[in-house]
Amino acid sequence: MAEKLKKFIETLKKTHNIEIKVRRSIYRRSSYTIRVFPNLDVVIYVPFYFTQKGVISAISTNLSWIKDRLKYYRSIRYEYSIYKKIPFLGEDIKICFYKRKTFKLEENTLFIPEKYKNDEEKLKKAIIRWYKREFKKILKERLDYYSKKMGLKYNKFYLIESFYKWGSCNCITRNLRFHWRLVMMPIFIIDSVVVHELTHLIEKSHSKKFWAIVYRYFPEYKKSDKYLKKITHKLYFI
Repeated sequence: MAEKLKKFIETLKKTHNIEIKVRRSIYRRSSYTIRVFPNLDVVIYVPFYFTQKGVISAISTNLSWIKDRLKYYRSIRYEYSIYKKIPFLGEDIKICFYKRKTFKLEENTLFIPEKYKNDEEKLKKAIIRWYKREFKKILKERLDYYSKKMGLKYNKFYLIESFYKWGSCNCITRNLRFHWRLVMMPIFIIDSVVVHELTHLIEKSHSKKFWAIVYRYFPEYKKSDKYLKKITHKLYFI
């Protein structure tokens, strides 16, 4: 990063408590995009040729908007807590610590080894690992169900952490990627993303044909899309 831009970003951090990351893209991008994420990350995406003066100008122009978005996310009172309750498949499950060594989900309670109780960071990591283990099993089942129904074959699937997409599809390798936080949502939301990404194996772009296929296999797609937009910010409690 050029020295002038580096100093500007350091100053923003000191004076406004805002840490901005710059991401340069080698792909076709005609202008910049600034995103403020629920975990308080701020990223500016710019074309590869963008000058440091251009980056500084873009950030300065949008500084008030960035502050407002950060203020909003900081003001959210998360209804979930890793010590009380967490979401799983659209339901709230209680947290309970016990003396055994493994996680156990029983009815609406997740039993967690008590060794994690007094270390919040280790507890977070352990819960995320549990989420991912469970999601892999659920996701394979849903992928196998819909790929058979749609007459498709995918190669592999992976879990990702992303702040702007719930899934992606590589039409060449036929590999699929899904955001692990989907496991917090109801099955119909997971199904909608699964169908969306599988459809990309047939139609790469979001054309009329693409949406016709999506709605054929998942008629409630609009409902799931609205749900995702409404609840997304609440899922970053961990």
